[in-house]
Amino acid sequence: MDVDNHHTLNALREGSEEALESIFERFKHPLLHFANAIVKDLPFSEEIVSDSFVKLWECKIQFNELNQLQAFLYTTTRNKCIDYLRSPHAKRKFVVDVTEDLLIEYPDFEVEMMRAELLDALNKEVLKLPSAQKQVVILSHFDNKTTAEIAQKLNMSNNSVYVNYARAIETLRRVFKKKKGWIY
Repeated sequence: MDVDNHHTLNALREGSEEALESIFERFKHPLLHFANAIVKDLPFSEEIVSDSFVKLWECKIQFNELNQLQAFLYTTTRNKCIDYLRSPHAKRKFVVDVTEDLLIEYPDFEVEMMRAELLDALNKEVLKLPSAQKQVVILSHFDNKTTAEIAQKLNMSNNSVYVNYARAIETLRRVFKKKKGWIY
């Protein structure tokens, strides 16, 4: 474990709110993606993630390794998502039966955890792109706009949209190629 993580975990065990804030900043976005992939309700996903950090604060003494803390956060978030899906509110909202298989064990837990972390990293890199490239990627992938719609909205030609998109994708490929770690 690196020294910063060790220091943060020690500070958390000693009751440091700054350590909790540091951990919150590190894991909030991936956990939010993870929770929202399960419950498909952003406001409830945010509440679930907040509740998971409250539970972390209550159990802070038990963590010696960052990966233990991370597993705890994802497991707690998953369990809270399942509780939400079982709730009368969720059943009224979705008007579908939640299968027992999902409630017993979310089968793609690790896949969704990795997906959430990858999406978070991708979102951070998209926000670093030059303005035109960032806008094209956001409109294309997050708002599901067509090339013609993007061109009209950004007041550029279809060709400019293609060029900005291609440059953005190439930049993102280079960034993720340089990153160390198996997830990339």
